Amino acid sequence: MLWLCGALALTVTWFGIMPSYVNRTPGVAQAAYLTAKVLPTAMAALFGCVAFILSGGTDRYALLIFLGLAVCAAADVLLDVKFVVGGALFFTGHLLYMAALTRCRKPDAWSLIVFVLSVAGLWLFCRRYFHLFPSRLLFAGVLVYCMALGMLLGFSLPLPFHALSRRSVLAALGAVLFVLSDMGTCHTILTPVSKTFDRCSLGVYYTAQFLLAMSAF
Repeated sequence: MLWLCGALALTVTWFGIMPSYVNRTPGVAQAAYLTAKVLPTAMAALFGCVAFILSGGTDRYALLIFLGLAVCAAADVLLDVKFVVGGALFFTGHLLYMAALTRCRKPDAWSLIVFVLSVAGLWLFCRRYFHLFPSRLLFAGVLVYCMALGMLLGFSLPLPFHALSRRSVLAALGAVLFVLSDMGTCHTILTPVSKTFDRCSLGVYYTAQFLLAMSAF
């Protein structure tokens, strides 16, 4: 039943909530759009909370995933209000996700290899947009954020190979989609994109959050 509810919530997100956010109508209050933006992540956080409750309050992985989702829900709002603060909250959310992943397996050499390769790839990706950043300080902040994304991949991608389980697979898929969505967001903010691209990037982000939430069960 919980998996059916999760699939239903994600379907409503893609085809009900997201269009109302992406297809903005002039004259509609910003609060309405921010509500539409944060609602899917808030729903994902609710699933994480339910998973922790159903564990009897003993599953620290579920607790950390729930806290990470809650922080990211706040970041969804603040990113449109105060970009730097929203970015800092997303960074914090990633740290909570990584803390959760350490409950599954401690980092090893493969984690370090994936981290280094991921950060190198993300830095090269960001380097393409260097001339579009409004300040070098903001660009430096994004590079630091990329390190958090690299750590997220480093902690998650080796998991299914070391300890194959539903949780490890969902966590790895969620992490990969999270990074892809952040790359899409960077492209969307700095360059003109179609509404289709914007919608897909946002949908990948919400899907990542739901996968991480469902990994808590």
